Amino acid sequence: WLSNMLRAAYRLLPRTHLFASTARMSSAALPGLDQAVVREIVSPNYVENKSGIKAVVSNWGGCVMQLHVPDANGIHDDVVLGKSTIQEYVTPDPSPFFGCLVGRFGNRIRAGKFTLDGESYQVTCNDGKNHLHGGNVGWDNKLWSIDEADSNANKLVIDLVSPDGEEGFPGTVKTRAVLEATADNALVITMTAETDKATPMNLTHHGYFNLAGHASGPVNAQMVKVSADQYTLPDAETLPTGELGPVADFALGDGFNTFENVLGAAKGQGLQGLDHNFAVRGADGSLKLNAEMYDPASKRHMTVSSNQPGFQIWSANGDFSATGKAGATYGAHGGVCFEAQHFPDYINIPAFKQAVLRPGETYSHVTEYKFGVSDNV
Repeated sequence: WLSNMLRAAYRLLPRTHLFASTARMSSAALPGLDQAVVREIVSPNYVENKSGIKAVVSNWGGCVMQLHVPDANGIHDDVVLGKSTIQEYVTPDPSPFFGCLVGRFGNRIRAGKFTLDGESYQVTCNDGKNHLHGGNVGWDNKLWSIDEADSNANKLVIDLVSPDGEEGFPGTVKTRAVLEATADNALVITMTAETDKATPMNLTHHGYFNLAGHASGPVNAQMVKVSADQYTLPDAETLPTGELGPVADFALGDGFNTFENVLGAAKGQGLQGLDHNFAVRGADGSLKLNAEMYDPASKRHMTVSSNQPGFQIWSANGDFSATGKAGATYGAHGGVCFEAQHFPDYINIPAFKQAVLRPGETYSHVTEYKFGVSDNV
């Protein structure tokens, strides 16, 4: 009965999503922005307007700025929302985390507080009373160093050192990210990290996908399928209550459904769309299917897989609005995020799988976006 009461109360409350930190710094205050590098990576089988994929990536926040994927006729379209230049990600219209790597803690921590090994910590609260996506200046707004020796035409390898105390988190964390376009038409993002002091970790990639093309408008006619049976019930601040609900609440299940129907189910409950964490079916630390997306018009098909126990679907709800590449205007439901992650606020909910990184251990995160074409799903 408690679960049902919480779910009913949640549905009556308006939903919002913070596009960017409430205290974003100006571009002049973000060290290294003028040194950011943008480059292409391509799959080994890439042939323009025939096969393969091409990504435009940067060492600023590990950002995937463009992702060109062929349709059933071999015509490539850019299927991720974003900005034309790195500078535009910061000012004058800050990016709503378009295509970036999020850390040290993706999603939310209640009141920005947690206790670890008997010590209490207060981290930056940049989402009202709570912590979101790493704080005021998260890893999405950092210049990562490029490992040129390990980078090549197919991959970009970047490193970041987050000092002890940054945004209130304990421990100096050294992180490596590899963004790779593979021969089987996948964009694979691999992140590993080490620390000198115990610290909670929750890295993710925050790409917005529209398989009809980044400027094609709402994704309503496209289709989605999740490899999950339950989601974490959120409260009014989008933080987990500790209870789980059935994905059928959003007209999701074993088969595909249109975003129009899925979003309609959410709106029928008084919500603006999806901003929910789903529990991956059979999660065990190995690569598991999270979700699939399909565009009937172009016949593009994307699978999202990861080694994480959860993934957040954010459907760019409500008053979402941003100026994008080549002057495109992105509006509500113009793209969808599948953010592979540990559950939000896990550090304060012992029943959730934990991801505290300790000295001598290696944190591992893998997200794979694989593309193909299909006549039907």
